[in-house]
Amino acid sequence: MPERKMGMAMGQDCDLMSEVCGWINAAATRPVWAKMTPNITDITQPAAAALAQGCEGVAAINTIQSVMGVNLDTLRPEPAVEGYSTPGGYSYKAVKPIALAKVMSIARMIQTQYPGQGRSLSGIGGVETGGDAAEFILLGSDTVQVLLGRSVVAVSRDEARMSKTDTNVNVNI
Repeated sequence: MPERKMGMAMGQDCDLMSEVCGWINAAATRPVWAKMTPNITDITQPAAAALAQGCEGVAAINTIQSVMGVNLDTLRPEPAVEGYSTPGGYSYKAVKPIALAKVMSIARMIQTQYPGQGRSLSGIGGVETGGDAAEFILLGSDTVQVLLGRSVVAVSRDEARMSKTDTNVNVNI
């Protein structure tokens, strides 16, 4: 929905991010986290804009804009529905290195601009194992989100404990 200034388009425009986060936080009665698009050069800018407008935290990353391929019979980008196609969002394990870098950048920004203020960061992207979750936590995530089909599980830093015998993370939910 970029033509309506939503989703990825909002995450790329810090003024719009500030405006919308301000509206939401003015009316919210529960904590608010803004989900960051990775489709921007410096992800810390929209993250800082969201936090400056009262968000308790940010989640990173959303999907990466991509074209999944080209159908060589129709010569159209994939996926196509009734002859129409648009770039979509790429996720799964191939995005993990990008997600880790973006999470690390946001974590450093939170540590320098919001020290001791309780702002949180939730890491998302390519998490399949406890080791993957540990990597996000070691780079500054307070929580890690895992998508399992249609179920979403959030793992917090306090819930993840490293086993002394191996590198797996045991999660108590």
